Amino acid sequence: MDLSKCRDACGEANTLCVQAATHYLVKGDEKLRDVVRLLWDCSDICEAAVRFLNRGSPNHREICRACAIICSRCADACGKIADPVMARCAESCRICAGLCLELTGH
Repeated sequence: MDLSKCRDACGEANTLCVQAATHYLVKGDEKLRDVVRLLWDCSDICEAAVRFLNRGSPNHREICRACAIICSRCADACGKIADPVMARCAESCRICAGLCLELTGH
């Protein structure tokens, strides 16, 4: 598999998670506090995966495995919220999780 596809998907998920977290922080919706934390976690792991993939780290499979797990959780949580920002984030996270899993061979 071409590492750049996974790297690009992780980069997009990172961006969309930050946008979605900011979107809900601005709304001030306390009910989504845990979702916002998950969005930040997902953003951070995606950013780390991009860095590992960019430098060709031999440890990229381990970070991509973790990225797939957290992106899947984030996609599930965002998919339950009726909002176009969250729907876009959920779709991006699903794509990222799938490509990360494919990269790890699982």
